[in-house]
Amino acid sequence: TATIELIWAQAKKSIAKAPASNAVDLNIKVAESFEKVRSKHWVDVYRSVQKVENTYFTKIEECDLGSNSDYDTAIKEEEEEKGALDVDSEDWDE
Repeated sequence: TATIELIWAQAKKSIAKAPASNAVDLNIKVAESFEKVRSKHWVDVYRSVQKVENTYFTKIEECDLGSNSDYDTAIKEEEEEKGALDVDSEDWDE
């Protein structure tokens, strides 16, 4: 979740408590709800998002992605069977 999405969720929650009756009223309520967001809210939300990201990064580091050597070997063997690696580059100039 992005930081701005969490701030927007706070703004929508504030507006939902007293819904707007028309577009002008909605515009005013949106502006007022964002005026209520203080730097502390931004910092708190940012730190929350960082925690989630750090959890993901930790999980990624814990994953054993292995090596592509088995895959590369299989591809090379397949190409050799098809004769793809036997092509002489000098033949390409003709």
